[in-house]
Order: sequence, then structure tokens, then C-alpha cells
Amino acid sequence: MAVKEIVWRKRRKKANKRERRIKQRQWKLKYIYKTVRNSCEFIENCSARVEASFDNIREVFRASSYFPLRYLTPLAARNASIPLKVNERFGGASVK
Repeated sequence: MAVKEIVWRKRRKKANKRERRIKQRQWKLKYIYKTVRNSCEFIENCSARVEASFDNIREVFRASSYFPLRYLTPLAARNASIPLKVNERFGGASVK
């Protein structure tokens, strides 16, 4: 009886471990998927807002020779059709 019990406990312990691992993996995947989806939605919203406000910025850029380019993202630069060279290392942009 005691031997059977020990064997059963060991088997149960292994099974529990396996189940825990699977649950953890599922949770991780779910979390990653959720995060990615949210960030995609966020980026879409931002780009829409950026495009909407870029008509004003184009005018500002034409009006003055100086413009704080460090606040301008590469995406924004593309939308504003301002020739910029992207500085990938720092994620900023500089004039060509």
C-alpha cells in the first residue's frame, strides 16, 4: 500500500508540474498577443492623429527656416514630406 501511494504521489507531482508549465505558456502567449494588439492599435491611433495635425506643421516648416527636428519622428517626417535622414541609433531624425 505504501509503495503504491509513493508511486502515485510521484506521478501526480510530475503531472501537476506539466500542467503548470502548460498553463504558464498559454498565459505568456495570451499576454504577448494582447500587448502586441494593444500597441498596434495605439500606433494606428497615433499615426492618424499625427497625419491630422501635419497640415499645420507643414505651414510652420515653410514659414520658418528653423524647426525643432528632434521632436519630429521618421513617420511624421514621411507624412510631412520633409527630406530627413533617420538616425537609427538614437531613433531621431536629422536633415539631409
